[in-house]
This record gives sequence, C-alpha cells and structure tokens, in this order.
Amino acid sequence: DVSPGRTRLAQALGRLGDACTRTPRAMDPGAALDTALETELAAVCADTPGPPPARTQTAWQRLLAGDCRHARDLGRALDLSERRLQALFAQAFGLPPRTLIRLQQLRRCLALRRRHPGMGWAELAVAAGFYDQPHLNRAFRDFCGVTPQAFTRLSASGSSKTG
Repeated sequence: DVSPGRTRLAQALGRLGDACTRTPRAMDPGAALDTALETELAAVCADTPGPPPARTQTAWQRLLAGDCRHARDLGRALDLSERRLQALFAQAFGLPPRTLIRLQQLRRCLALRRRHPGMGWAELAVAAGFYDQPHLNRAFRDFCGVTPQAFTRLSASGSSKTG
C-alpha cells in the first residue's frame, strides 16, 4: 500500500533537477530550488488523509526545525527505536527519515548561500548540518543532478538550459 505522500515526494524528487537547471533567467536558482523543496515537503503532510498522528506531527516539526542531524537523533528525541522511526516515516511520508533530513539540510544550505554568498561550500555544508562537503556534493547530485560547483556557475550566469 503506497501512501499519497510517497507518490507525491517521488514525483517531486524527479523534478528537483529541473528546479536546479531549468530556472527562468530572472529567478535565482537557489530560491527556485528552495521553494520547490518547501512546497513539496509541506504537501506530504497535506496529502495524508485525516489529521496526522501526534508523533508524526512532532517528527515533522523537528525535521523542519533542523533539530536532528541524523535519523537516530530524531528517533531518540521522539523516544522511538530506529526501526519504529523507519516504519513511522514509511507510513506517513513514504520515504526514510534520512532522505527527508538530507532534503532539509539541502534547503538550509541554499538559504545560507543566499544570506552569505561569499561563504565556501565546505563551510556551508557544515553549517547546514552535513558532515562535510563531500556529503553535500552527494546530496546535490542525488537530488538535483548537478554538483554545487555547477549550481554556482548556473547561479552566476543566470542562464537557463531551456531552449
């Protein structure tokens, strides 16, 4: 049984690369990606029928707040075993907590990049909750299909791959 959240997020993740690389010239690609992530992540809860259970809502709020860097931290904060946390996220969101945590870290990184454009990617990675820059690079490639450096070139040029 596939949850509506899983279907919606799977579709959203398939579109994130476009948010990175097919941004209109007048729009900041970082802002476009952050908006796409925020919209899709918020829609996960909206797509779940009925009010979310209290634990699910608490997990979601902690995830959005960036309180937990790892799934095990989130599990501890909610007094859940890792296995129970995985089951909770599979039922509510259709994705493992690690994936949603990485998406939130990517959002924080992009927000920091807009506030501190001179900050290097390694510093941004750590400030956003990634262990180091290679973990940020992997998240960019996994979710956006480009490296942070390619994203920077796209942002600097303001160009679009549409056409």
